[in-house]
Amino acid sequence: MALRGARAGFTTLELIVVVVLILTVLLMGLPGTLRTYETGRVQYAEAALETVWTAQRLHRLYGGTFSADLQDLADKRLVPAGMAAGGPIWTFDVGFADRDSFTARASRQPGGGWSGAVFLDENGVLTGGSSHAFGQTVLP
Repeated sequence: MALRGARAGFTTLELIVVVVLILTVLLMGLPGTLRTYETGRVQYAEAALETVWTAQRLHRLYGGTFSADLQDLADKRLVPAGMAAGGPIWTFDVGFADRDSFTARASRQPGGGWSGAVFLDENGVLTGGSSHAFGQTVLP
């Protein structure tokens, strides 16, 4: 004798529970994923500032002083031409330069809650970082 009214499949409640569990697991991994993306962005800024460091060393070797202008380094083809214009995530500039020292800066454009700056001096030392409004920080 077959049961009447019994159906094969899942109830709405069971489907809702499964969807909530899947979303919970996904949301638990989201902060780590966002931090990983920002770590890559900070590493990009580090690499770009290391390019500026090398360009400044060459400029001083052949010109006797560090350049105070990133566009000057781009005009001499020591850094990529677009670096002085900046990009959607980082803008680059030379904050200070004279015969003996310089500082270069990569400023993080605000986005996704992240902001900050990475600095480089004439010795190649990187400082600063990027921080999130919720307290996460990524350092060079």
